[in-house]
Amino acid sequence: MSIQPGYDEGSSSKYRAYEIGDDGHCLAVLELTATSDKDAVHQTFRMVIGHVWELWDRERLVITLRPHLKGPGQSQGSF
Repeated sequence: MSIQPGYDEGSSSKYRAYEIGDDGHCLAVLELTATSDKDAVHQTFRMVIGHVWELWDRERLVITLRPHLKGPGQSQGSF
């Protein structure tokens, strides 16, 4: 997956990470402060266990992170 262009590194920005359930509805919203898209993606990546997460910078979708199943009953996020 690739990060969508649109944010320069250097200053901090507020991001929102949305946990998306299997039915497509939002399960949780977390606000993040990061100095770049890459930093925000790494913060969100740590939470990707079992559900899809979308990372947004205001109205811009930065990335969608999906869990990667490792084996029966185990999941590990990947992007």
